[in-house]
Amino acid sequence: MKVEPPSGFTPKRSPHVEPPPVHPNAERFGTLGLGRPELPEDSEPRSFPWKLAAVAVVVAIAAILIGRSYLPGRPAVSGEPGAQTDSAAGASAATPTPQPAANPDNDSLIPAGKGRVVIITQPAGVKVLVDRKAAGETPLQLDLPPGRRVLTFQTSGGDVIQSVRVVAGKTETLDLPVFSGWIAVLAPVILDVASDGKSIGNTDQSRMMLPPGKHVLTFTNKELGYTGTQEVQVEPGEVKSVSVGPKGAVNLNALPWAEVWLDGTKLGDTPLAATAVPIGLHEFVFKNPHSFVTIQAPDTTGVMRRWSLEWSGTAQLNNQGVTRESLKPGDEVIAVGNPSRVTGEFKALMISLKRPSDGFSWGGRTGEAVD
Repeated sequence: MKVEPPSGFTPKRSPHVEPPPVHPNAERFGTLGLGRPELPEDSEPRSFPWKLAAVAVVVAIAAILIGRSYLPGRPAVSGEPGAQTDSAAGASAATPTPQPAANPDNDSLIPAGKGRVVIITQPAGVKVLVDRKAAGETPLQLDLPPGRRVLTFQTSGGDVIQSVRVVAGKTETLDLPVFSGWIAVLAPVILDVASDGKSIGNTDQSRMMLPPGKHVLTFTNKELGYTGTQEVQVEPGEVKSVSVGPKGAVNLNALPWAEVWLDGTKLGDTPLAATAVPIGLHEFVFKNPHSFVTIQAPDTTGVMRRWSLEWSGTAQLNNQGVTRESLKPGDEVIAVGNPSRVTGEFKALMISLKRPSDGFSWGGRTGEAVD
């Protein structure tokens, strides 16, 4: 069926719309949506613009480098304002750099033909001499020629001396406490005390301070004429007890002879020459188990001499009826004995004794003999 428009009817005409012009580089900027209509959803994906990304990265790096030159605290490099000239840089390189303090774990190479000594002290900051030459303060690391070296540590309490053997290519570590120790001296008399030739006090003090290490102590008493020495090892922070028994020499003798006892201890029989005895007050006891009779009688030349006649022991004579009252000073007696074989010694071993005034006699009967 055909429908005819009514007569006189004229349909409206839509205005003509021109399509947007196509940019000559529309293909190049297509992914950015510049000058090109959107593609349908089912259109194929375009490839990633690597060239454009590379240009953006180069621009970013250039911006960073330019901005870095203006950062605060960064030294200017050559070509930038304030950059150091070549002559100034050379002068800076010639200035020595301070070395770090010694570290026992330092693994730096040891110079050829030398050995290494690492020195640590408690406390630190102690001055060190090597073979009497200043080497620095602890902690300290030294590279030294091989051989025996004498280290001197100078402390407020005195010098501490330590020997070390240096071996080429090897490291020797010394960890030394250098704070002081003390000595306490025990002596029966007051003695002046010197350490390594320097006076440090006397034995009337309870203790005397010394630096740690080995010391030679000298003890003197001028009044008694005594001088003695003793070597001690002082440890840091400890008290070392030192006993001193100063001695003198005595000559001991008795007629005819005797046992000599000193403070309850037997020294020997007389004569005793140059016997060492501790200085001080002592008790000497002379004992002889035999009895003796002293008489005046001529020698072989007719000269009157004082003779010492050795008799039997006191207990044996008592059993034979002889007591300490049997003979009195001034009694005239006739004595027979065996004289000493020592020239100039007027001693004899009694054989018999008789007093003419009353007939008292001893010898000749059973048991009446000197053992």
